[in-house]
Amino acid sequence: TSHFNNVAMLRGRVKEILNSRSDGEQLKPDGSDFKLIKCLLEFHPSGAEKSQGLVGIKVAKSQQGDSRCFYMIKEGGKEEDFSAKKCLDAVELNPPYVQTEEKKPVAKAAAEKPAEGEKKEEAAAEKKEEAAAEKKEEAAAEKKEEAAVEEKKEA
Repeated sequence: TSHFNNVAMLRGRVKEILNSRSDGEQLKPDGSDFKLIKCLLEFHPSGAEKSQGLVGIKVAKSQQGDSRCFYMIKEGGKEEDFSAKKCLDAVELNPPYVQTEEKKPVAKAAAEKPAEGEKKEEAAAEKKEEAAAEKKEEAAAEKKEEAAVEEKKEA
């Protein structure tokens, strides 16, 4: 997907798409230009109904004046022009902002969480403590067994 920092950059890209195509040239349905213009069409005041049955988009001379415009190609071969300007004006009034994750300042995050190295050291220390406790338990169990064996011998 394309990301534009502002509507002026988006307008510029739409003009580039119009000017880089010859009259009657279709946009490739799997290309980024097609996807961009199709997405832009959703912002047209009547884009939802206009785009029903859309199978392609092409660039051609406008029926009004000498300018060039986009045409929707619909099922059955019917073609209908649409105003990219109306779409861009609607985007400008209500731009779709990309949601970015809020990043915590590094110093604050470091203070809240121990560093990776510290975590490993803590884990190693815990393992040593557990191993030492197990050895103590085993030694105590062995002493009890020895004491029980000694008692039996004496009895």
